[in-house]
Amino acid sequence: MRARCPACCRAGLPATANITPLTELVAAKIAGGDPAQLFTNFDAAARQKLNGAAVRSAIEAVATSLSEIIDMSGVDHKLDQLKVALETARTGLTDLGVAGTG
Repeated sequence: MRARCPACCRAGLPATANITPLTELVAAKIAGGDPAQLFTNFDAAARQKLNGAAVRSAIEAVATSLSEIIDMSGVDHKLDQLKVALETARTGLTDLGVAGTG
């Protein structure tokens, strides 16, 4: 899913964001409600909500909520193993994506 920021469009700035269920949850935490309203009514108050501390806090809150449902232990280790394997093979995730479509 993709979303366009109306305020950016009015300003003539290209702004498209790729939205996933996880980023939508984070945006909802930041917005304090419906994340669509954060983009639709983007103003000075909305801009103040978008800062590093708020984003980190929202990510932590979503991760904590999901950790009660999904066991993510060991994922970092698996991703580190994948990184080493890709570096050893001198390839990247893009290469894997292309290989998977052929």
